[in-house]
Amino acid sequence: MLVASFASGSTGNALLVRAGDQALLIDAGVPIRTLTNLLHACDTTPQQVQAVLLTHEHADHAQYALAFARRYNVPLVAPAATLTALGESPDPVALDPLPVGEYGAIGVFNVQSFRVAHDAADPVGYRIQMAGVSVAIAVDLGSWNAETVTALAKADLIVVEANHARELLPLSPYPVVVRQRISSPLGHLDNTQCGQLLAQVATHGGIGDVWLAHISRRANTPQTALNDVSQTLRQAGIQRLPRMQVLPPRARPVPGGIICWQPQERWQQPGLFTGDW
Repeated sequence: MLVASFASGSTGNALLVRAGDQALLIDAGVPIRTLTNLLHACDTTPQQVQAVLLTHEHADHAQYALAFARRYNVPLVAPAATLTALGESPDPVALDPLPVGEYGAIGVFNVQSFRVAHDAADPVGYRIQMAGVSVAIAVDLGSWNAETVTALAKADLIVVEANHARELLPLSPYPVVVRQRISSPLGHLDNTQCGQLLAQVATHGGIGDVWLAHISRRANTPQTALNDVSQTLRQAGIQRLPRMQVLPPRARPVPGGIICWQPQERWQQPGLFTGDW
């Protein structure tokens, strides 16, 4: 299995999961040309994409999903409320509702969704398994519970949000109403909340590699996210920290420009913060 981050943040989100000649896209919040170029850079064609899984309908995750699906005849998979909330006619795109908590077989992949707390129609995370390897994805969530912990536990790779630093959000240029939304239980996890979630995951069967996602450019920094999450884990008594990588907002289709992970090699890390910050 190969996992590659194409985009992560408020300007767009997209993640590739590939096994052999089959692939999944999780979210499609960047333009089709960008997606296509990044797919090719990972030796993947759009025709190999078995489905686009949507976490929710917000533009930074779903803006280009229907256009990509139409062009390449790819089905969209999400809870029914999310598919309805896309807001435009899907014709001739195939829509495959996946109820929250249910399993679905998509090509060689086994996919299960799980509910997350966010201000969208029916937001979810995904756990994707293939040949004994699992990846768990939880981005855009303002709080977490036991269901979230169970969904992430024992995954080989966890992609989880560490959106903002508590001490930096009040100093950010966001309007007050936006800061209130970000920090609400239906907004975005801060670094400390992310660390607390990971600490619980670590006590429920262990923790694999971690990608810190959806980092705010205005209320966080890559190093702050790493420091805060690590400190929170240590304070929770986690002595052996997971290997953590901060995802940049956008990958580049050049050698070393895409952060990738493979189970036999863990991740490929050309630099700590590869990408355009």
